[in-house]
Amino acid sequence: MIYDNIKNYKRYKDIYGIGKVLETIANLDKSATITEPIIIEDKRVFINPVSLTSKNPDDCIYESHKKYIDIHYIVSGCEGISVQSTDKLTLSEDFFDDKDIGFYKAQENVTFYLHEGDFLICYPGEAHMVAMKEKNSEPAAIKKFVGKVIED
Repeated sequence: MIYDNIKNYKRYKDIYGIGKVLETIANLDKSATITEPIIIEDKRVFINPVSLTSKNPDDCIYESHKKYIDIHYIVSGCEGISVQSTDKLTLSEDFFDDKDIGFYKAQENVTFYLHEGDFLICYPGEAHMVAMKEKNSEPAAIKKFVGKVIED
C-alpha cells in the first residue's frame, strides 16, 4: 500500500503501469469531465472515472483483488479508505474471479482520508474499505479515478 499526493507522481515513473496511470492523471485537463474509461494498455492498465457519495463506515465493506492493483485518486471531495490484509479477514461471499473482486465484512482498521490530489495504491491481497465519510461529517459527493494495473 502506498499513500501519496499526485504532485509526487514522478517517484513512481518506473513501476510498471502505476507510473503511467499517475502520469496520465497528473496531466489531465482538470476542467474536463471524464465519463468513460481511459485505456492505457488494453485490459492491463486503465483508469475508471467514479462518482459516489460517502457513507458511514458501518455501511461499507472491504474489497480485494487477486490480479489488479488499485490506484484510488481523489478529484474532489474527501474519501476515507481503510486497509487491512486479506489474511485477517473472512470472505463474506465467494470470490468473483471473472470480476477479480472479493468482499469482506469487518470493522475499519487503518484509515486514510484522501482529499483532492491524494492517492492510495492497494496491491492484491490488501483489502480496502472505500467510500467512508469523515467522522462527524455528513455524507458528501466524491469524484475519483480508480486506476487498474494487472499484476503479473
